[in-house]
Amino acid sequence: MNERDHILALRSIAGELSAEESAEFSRRREKDPALDRACRELEGTTRLLAGTGHESFGVSFADRLMERLDDRGSVAADGDFAAMMTRLFARLAPIGVAAAVILGGYNLVTAEEGLTPLEATIGLEPVDIAESYSMMLDEVTYESLGTTDQLVETE
Repeated sequence: MNERDHILALRSIAGELSAEESAEFSRRREKDPALDRACRELEGTTRLLAGTGHESFGVSFADRLMERLDDRGSVAADGDFAAMMTRLFARLAPIGVAAAVILGGYNLVTAEEGLTPLEATIGLEPVDIAESYSMMLDEVTYESLGTTDQLVETE
């Protein structure tokens, strides 16, 4: 069933077709068994859906739900959110600091020769301005050639 026939079938079920459109659609259904079968299936589905009851949540469902949750204390008010985030930060901050100290110590212990303690702790290799400019030019060159995923060192 094409989209036009589908729309006609739905309009027919809803009783929205004029007498002339309804007669023409009926003739087409008689001539085309596939169209008739599809229309009967659609009519059956519509009857099934019409027979099922549905409940609406009502206009102010969300407001009523939020009031219930507020009464039970399940939802923090706007002022409580800041306090909750402050408590969360106070609990997580020491863990973050400990992780940074552990990683810094690891970097310091496993650092290569010739790095300052600060460079070793941070874990970055020193780069001077000439070297960074050269790396930037290499990247631009590779991008212009379209080979950024196939970098080959030529040293």
